[in-house]
Amino acid sequence: MIIENKLFIIPVDVYMRDVGVIVSTWEQAIHSISDQLEEDEKEYLLRSTPEADDRGRYFMTNSGFSVVWIRQGQSPHVTYSTIVHEVVHASVAILKKIGISLCSKSEEAYTYLIEYLTFEASSKLGAIPAFDQSPLP
Repeated sequence: MIIENKLFIIPVDVYMRDVGVIVSTWEQAIHSISDQLEEDEKEYLLRSTPEADDRGRYFMTNSGFSVVWIRQGQSPHVTYSTIVHEVVHASVAILKKIGISLCSKSEEAYTYLIEYLTFEASSKLGAIPAFDQSPLP
């Protein structure tokens, strides 16, 4: 199953933020959120085309809207690993933006946010990998 042309919002109510997850081409992604972008920001993003081997990208708009972009046409396993990678970037940026730096006292905030965003994005995309459920010896 190849995932293409998906857009959804994951609310992060506890931090009063939203994360947009987009699986598409880069140009389609930027156009799909153009109402969240300033005109010069949109032009900059359209010029910042990812390299051919880039599987995804995270960015925060000038208005504070977080976006996880995943290149369409990848296998579910590649999509899942890309979600995890980009969600870590999103979590760091969101928590940094609200003043929570990563340290031993804040690592639970980071790990819970990463877990939540990964689960929500993977569930909505149907990209949760099958894990071996057999009992341990």
